[in-house]
Amino acid sequence: MINDEHKFIYIHPPKTGGTSTEKLFISDADKTDVPHKHKYSDFYNQGQYSDYYFFGTVRNPWDRMVSYYHWRLKKKLPMFGVENFADWLIFITDPQTFSLYNEANWHFTTAIDRQAKLLTYVGNIIKFENFQEGFDKVCDDIGIPRMELPHVNASDRGSYRDYYNDHTEGIVADYYAQDIDYYDYKF
Repeated sequence: MINDEHKFIYIHPPKTGGTSTEKLFISDADKTDVPHKHKYSDFYNQGQYSDYYFFGTVRNPWDRMVSYYHWRLKKKLPMFGVENFADWLIFITDPQTFSLYNEANWHFTTAIDRQAKLLTYVGNIIKFENFQEGFDKVCDDIGIPRMELPHVNASDRGSYRDYYNDHTEGIVADYYAQDIDYYDYKF
């Protein structure tokens, strides 16, 4: 999301709470396509944005995958022929699956992509787990009044830990090792 009024760019990896942030600036962000949503390369290394403030959000990868699973169910999107979370997770983290859907579905690709890759050039990272506190700092940095973040796109699903066994926990640990290391996440 580009905000020319306050000169900031918000980089929103899917399932990191970004729609809540966008809704503060675009009232129908939860019901429409926000321009440039999830399209990161549009902003990097472009002179016209050199004085803009960049920030982004990250989320614990284990929680993010459960959130993405439930989002797909809620939207009635294809589940690739698998019914349960464990089989779905194994399927989507397979390199052949990623390659197959990479060209055809940008949302799928960015939703399962590593957050560290998507946020390469972002200076201020907000952790989903400390969302309001991190967003307050962003407001202070860009000189706007602090605002309370709404909670949109929430799912009623319980703890993400309940969805994993040792094997699937390890799949996420391996697949998102860079995110886990960069952002100091633990299961």
